[in-house]
Amino acid sequence: MVPGYTGYIPRMPFKFGNTYKEDCDVCIDDFLTNTKRHDSKVHNLKQTTNSYPTLDVVNKDDASVTRRLNHYRDRHPTAPILLESRRPLTEAPMPGYRGFIPRAGVTELGLGSRYHTVCEDSLNVFDHETKRHASKIGKPVVPPQRPEDATGVTGVELPGQHPEGNSRRLYKKIGMVPKYTGYLPQMRFRFGNTYADTSRSLPVCFHDEATYGKHVAKHGTPHTALPAW
Repeated sequence: MVPGYTGYIPRMPFKFGNTYKEDCDVCIDDFLTNTKRHDSKVHNLKQTTNSYPTLDVVNKDDASVTRRLNHYRDRHPTAPILLESRRPLTEAPMPGYRGFIPRAGVTELGLGSRYHTVCEDSLNVFDHETKRHASKIGKPVVPPQRPEDATGVTGVELPGQHPEGNSRRLYKKIGMVPKYTGYLPQMRFRFGNTYADTSRSLPVCFHDEATYGKHVAKHGTPHTALPAW
């Protein structure tokens, strides 16, 4: 390449210790060689596929298809097929999976554990919440008057009886998840502590009620002294 060229050169960022000309020659040669090898593999693959006869379209309503599937199932009763071969919902993904895991990044389940444990716990919680919400669809939402009626025909459960399954408290007593960028009331007036200690010391986190509104209704609004400027 011409000295001073600043355009893209394949694999150039991974070359060190040589002159610009030498690295450019090696990168371009490798790129052309790999491109020709890939084109050759694609050409060979097309020749191989063209050498096989074309498959006929199978009608799903054909009786012979059903008969052959039943015959295969009778001869291989333990072989996993169709939906039975799918991974369970709560099975943790393979190591290195970078996709989305529900409840892992937004709760404390994603802290202080191995990747496999985090995925397994998060998927179990997600599956439990999904089934619990599905079981309540279509049922009347009537708050129970007594704690013993919490699991009655209304389908409503008190948070105090099942805190792990019904708690929707955002500001938890154990503090907020690290790197949480949402709003924390009175956070701007606290200094000198770590993020976890500061969040645990805020009035919205350290109370024992189900919600901050119940805490305020019972104990009143806390008065926080503003810093002197």
